[in-house]
Amino acid sequence: MSIQSNNAQRSVLPLGDLALSDSNVRKVSPRLIESLAASILASGLLQNLVVIPAKEGQAKYEVSAGKRRYLALMHLYAAGDITLDYAVPVLIDTSENATVSSLVENFHKEDMHPIDEYRAFSTMSAEGLSVDEIALTVGVTNQSVIKRLALGDAAPELHEECLQGRMSLEQLKILCQLESHEKQKSIWFNTPEGWHRSPQHLRSQIRGEVAVVTLSHKLVKFVGLDAYKENGGSVSYDLFEPDSESVVSDADLLNTLAVSKLSALADGLGWAWTEIALDRDWQTLQGFRHVHSSKRALTEPETAMVELWENRQSELEDLFQTVEADSDEEAALSAELDELNAVMAAFDGQLHEWGKVKEIGGVYAYVDTDGKAGFSEGLIRKQDAAKLGGSTEENGENGEAVKKDNGIPTSLKEYLASVRASVVQAEIVKNPRIGVVLLCHQLVMNTFFKPWQSQYKYLDVSLAKHTDTLGKHGLEEMASSAYLLALHEKLQGGLPSEDELLSFLLELSSDDIQGLTAYCVSYALRLHLVGKEPECRYADLVNLLGVDVASYWKPTAENYFMRLKKSQIIQSLVDAGVDVDGLNENMKKGELAAKAGDLIQSCPDWLPEGLCMV
Repeated sequence: MSIQSNNAQRSVLPLGDLALSDSNVRKVSPRLIESLAASILASGLLQNLVVIPAKEGQAKYEVSAGKRRYLALMHLYAAGDITLDYAVPVLIDTSENATVSSLVENFHKEDMHPIDEYRAFSTMSAEGLSVDEIALTVGVTNQSVIKRLALGDAAPELHEECLQGRMSLEQLKILCQLESHEKQKSIWFNTPEGWHRSPQHLRSQIRGEVAVVTLSHKLVKFVGLDAYKENGGSVSYDLFEPDSESVVSDADLLNTLAVSKLSALADGLGWAWTEIALDRDWQTLQGFRHVHSSKRALTEPETAMVELWENRQSELEDLFQTVEADSDEEAALSAELDELNAVMAAFDGQLHEWGKVKEIGGVYAYVDTDGKAGFSEGLIRKQDAAKLGGSTEENGENGEAVKKDNGIPTSLKEYLASVRASVVQAEIVKNPRIGVVLLCHQLVMNTFFKPWQSQYKYLDVSLAKHTDTLGKHGLEEMASSAYLLALHEKLQGGLPSEDELLSFLLELSSDDIQGLTAYCVSYALRLHLVGKEPECRYADLVNLLGVDVASYWKPTAENYFMRLKKSQIIQSLVDAGVDVDGLNENMKKGELAAKAGDLIQSCPDWLPEGLCMV
């Protein structure tokens, strides 16, 4: 018996009457057939197949949608669990609707391979459906249909390469730029596997260039397009994407101009030697010793000026929260903040004094991802290290001799430093002897030394509760903060009134006194949230406590990347050693931050500046 439903019939057919149809658009073998078969055996076939009358062959009907379910049934038949008489619920469709039915079902069941989508859209187009009709039927945008149909410009052999996972969709799109299928196949099959087949190198081969440098490239920003043209450089403009795809015609000239400009800037810093690199290489930096400069104190007028700058910086950061992302207002605020940060960084650089280190030390100059000059100063070659004796001091693993303002919002710096303080505070409490030793250290400093001249201050002995500020940054969910909050409630619940406190403490054991003292000492931990006071030496405490900061906190889109500018998001990934191919500043900030949050998971030990304490 059958039931008429719109233009199709619902019915029940024996399994032996069915076979797969060529109109079933999914060409990639689906996974988990055995799992689906087990589910069908236990609960039955809960959803019908879509079939069409067979035009040839022994089968009476062909399955146009529901390939995985059909294969699962055949798996059960091969295993002897069912027979060819097994009743299969079906929807009998007409042949002209079979492709559409199969495509719609697969779109909503499981992500289809782009080549499968192209083949289905192409068939629907050949049957007379317009782009609008295909998009409306399947439930996608017109642009999605157009992009998939454009894959028809590729050779069928390349479709198969992509379908089998030997070629990415991006690589296929690049090869589609060539009209000749023979040229497409020649470039692909004659190019060695590996980095030679990367999208960048494929583009280079197609354009016939050794290197492709678009107008958005960092070196174009650094040198300046006008300066490049004034020196005889020309531009090959792309008619369809003039901003993102137009390229400089003389990459060698651009590199020469960049090196010349960067060398002049580096030479102006007055070091004994300079090393120039258009891309920062962390392995090269690790080959040097890194020494600290000394920083002179601010005068009263300078202090007042810096406070004005910082107040304006905070105002701008607050305004960022009120404007729409990627708007003209955000661009104007960003430009003013960049200019202010540059002024503050230049002024900060003037405060650092290197003394005799400059007589043998050097500077490593590079161009950052934002197209700006970057400098790592205070570098000592290994063969020159003995000339300084013991007067130098190794810096952190990031290779920067002096921490210069990198434009990160003050609110984010405060957040990261609060994370840092929460971790160190919790570790001090877990190691009470360290807390007592820190207290003893400060008392000895005050008694026998000149603490106002010391670079080794850890505590304010007056017990100013700096770490009370942790609460305002929403760190309650961190393991370290949760530990501290729970312990605080426990300790506070066991304390008597003020008038009985002294006698209560006198009766505590040495271990209890040590633990309570360490907890209180941890609250005096000097935060110095934005790194204005280099004498706050968190690295010493981290090494002393053996803290694994990454076990307490990891960067995500929400807690870190969304609080950076887009150029800083990309630079953070570069610093972490993550491949940023495919990311650019033209992306929406939310999308870029989300991708960064996913990519950074491949570097579980990486921490941003402010948390890298060793």
